Amino acid sequence: MASPHNPTSAPTPDAGLPPVQPPSATMMFRLFLIPFLIVAVLVGLYLVGQTLYGKLGRSRSPEKVLRDLDNANADIRWRAAADLSQELPRSPELASDAWFALELANRLNTAMLESAAAEKAFAATADSLTPADRTAKLNKDLEPRRNLIIYLGACLGNFVVPVSVPLLKRMAGQTTDMEPVALAESRRRALFALAAQGENLKKYDALGDDEKDRIEDQLSEGKTAWARQCLDYLKARRAGKADSAGVIPLLEKCAAEDDPSLRMLAAFTANFWRGTATEEAVAEKFLATLSLDAGTGEQTRVEWLRKNPDTKDSRPITKKPGYEVQVNANIALARRGSPLVRLDLLEEMLDPEALSKVFLLQTPDGKEVVNETLVSVTLFGTLRAISELYELRPEFRPKVETLLPRIEALATGSNREVSAEARKTLGVVRGE
Repeated sequence: MASPHNPTSAPTPDAGLPPVQPPSATMMFRLFLIPFLIVAVLVGLYLVGQTLYGKLGRSRSPEKVLRDLDNANADIRWRAAADLSQELPRSPELASDAWFALELANRLNTAMLESAAAEKAFAATADSLTPADRTAKLNKDLEPRRNLIIYLGACLGNFVVPVSVPLLKRMAGQTTDMEPVALAESRRRALFALAAQGENLKKYDALGDDEKDRIEDQLSEGKTAWARQCLDYLKARRAGKADSAGVIPLLEKCAAEDDPSLRMLAAFTANFWRGTATEEAVAEKFLATLSLDAGTGEQTRVEWLRKNPDTKDSRPITKKPGYEVQVNANIALARRGSPLVRLDLLEEMLDPEALSKVFLLQTPDGKEVVNETLVSVTLFGTLRAISELYELRPEFRPKVETLLPRIEALATGSNREVSAEARKTLGVVRGE
């Protein structure tokens, strides 16, 4: 979630524009392991964008973006969506424009409907095509459509107005009528966008009443089902009575998939959505199961990574089957303050030596080296989760305090980000 992680049909940008490429497989797997890395990256991108680009995010009006998205040239359409996906995180004005979000959602729905027949036809004949015919079909027809859908979904996830949720749920829940590799990637991307949408709802919560009223007024003028659903959801959220907008039931289904990356993303996305008491019970149940994940389907994932051109330089490998799923699920349980959290796993997740034996990279010559990135973000995310668990569950505090030696060791380590987070966690636990 050409390679679906790196479409090869991307055009060469015009002179003066920065090249825009979809995230590589390696980058995706590095990014969506630990929820808190996503938050850090988004904040970092925002701050850098403000410094380097100033008001660039406001230099192109929504109307101009929409004209480009409606252009007959497929390359212009997907590049407009790609550029917008970079601008939204650094443009609060765009990200809170409900009218603009609705217009994008309409275009995403249209793109999905228009590609459905072509995807179904390709899925039915793909195995009988020669490699040359398959590539030609992808490059001419399907890849531009897929790119547009991927980028529109990513853009909508960056809005504080969650109009995208029904469409992203449809994408993430699709199980037929698409070639298997592309289908799995589409579902991964949709789950990733749902995670971003859940995180960005915190920005909605921070808006003043006048801004929230303005958003509701814009949504009330929408004629689509997702406009009405979004309006109802935000009204309930303002009143403190919101459910998960159907996301938790979707994640429960994804948590039962054979594809380990979908299970991992189900756990990951659960970090950003809360629901009713009934939904929370469902979430804790599937997360507890995932915290013991046995690694079903790992070999399929290994084969996919081996064939993916983005992993030719180095391929991430995990020595413990199911461990990435377990880590994400356990962090989600800790962040919920769940009594089902595995403290034994949390302790292991604070051990850089143990993690260095699990998270590895295989180089082209077959050597295995430590995947330092995954080790670091696992440590960072675990520390954050422990802080939240400690504050949410007073009865767990004696057990959490048994982890202090590990946290203290990390606080004096050489990794600055991890050591800084460890010191913050120590402050929470010690009441400093």
